[in-house]
Amino acid sequence: MTFHQGLGISLHVPRGWEARISRTAPQVDDHPGEQHHPYVHLASFPLPPVRAHYGGGAVESMRPDDAFVAILDFGSDAAHSNLFTSRGLPRKIARSQFSARQLQRMLPGQLGSQQFCTVDGRGIVLYVVLGGAAALRTKVPVINTILPTISISKEVARP
Repeated sequence: MTFHQGLGISLHVPRGWEARISRTAPQVDDHPGEQHHPYVHLASFPLPPVRAHYGGGAVESMRPDDAFVAILDFGSDAAHSNLFTSRGLPRKIARSQFSARQLQRMLPGQLGSQQFCTVDGRGIVLYVVLGGAAALRTKVPVINTILPTISISKEVARP
């Protein structure tokens, strides 16, 4: 495993997986002082240079045994909504938590899981896409070795 760290987030990444820690890009219609939150993309396949937050641009090229993980920080405002009532990032994900209905965009054969939680007063989403049912057996156990290594600091690095 290799160690990745940036923008107040750290995690261990298994050999053969790729990880990128980024921040949401400023938009033309941003309000003054608008926050640009960090996010992590992690995949068992090469990540393309351009990807949407929930993996658009990457998940389309997944094979049945591939996995894509996004950890998205929605900030302190989101933490106060009913969606983010669970405390702490999940440290394990069950195979039974995956279904095609959990996907942001349904692609043939793919399965997804979404977990919403609050970490140190910030709304966090753990979103996982599996290329197919084969990944339930091969990639979910690997993801479960990564989740306990993820640390999100109280003070996320500012731009």
